[in-house]
Amino acid sequence: MDTQYSQSVCLKGHQISSFITTSSENPKEFCEDCGSEVITHCPSCNKSINGYLQLDGVFGGYDVPVPSYCRNCSSPYPWTSTALESLKELINLQDELNDEEKDDFSSSLPDLISNGPKSKVAITKFNKYSSKISSGFRNFAVEIISSIASDVIVKSLTP
Repeated sequence: MDTQYSQSVCLKGHQISSFITTSSENPKEFCEDCGSEVITHCPSCNKSINGYLQLDGVFGGYDVPVPSYCRNCSSPYPWTSTALESLKELINLQDELNDEEKDDFSSSLPDLISNGPKSKVAITKFNKYSSKISSGFRNFAVEIISSIASDVIVKSLTP
């Protein structure tokens, strides 16, 4: 029978373990990298965060990514919310964009990280608006996005 493990992740998105069978097996309460609290369940619905899936009769491993959204209630995990808030703050600091552009750019961020039908539009907006501002902003933004978005999205943001 297949075994679905949970994973433990700190509130800032650092993966602690992808092999947790019950929350009582998580020996770490805080992240060694940043000191943030470690969770194994969605704060909104209390469903466990999926980790490694051991298929019966299959040997070998794979990297288990830290998810951005809960598979049960679709709420963003705390690290996703923090990343989106950080990106919005960075956008609002850019004097090269007017208020309308800042609002349009900020409103496209959830589509930028979700890899859905509107992602291409969000990527286009990112490339359009980030070309108006410093390369430092672009580098910071891509670094934040790469911590929560799929590789497909990240690759489309890098020139």
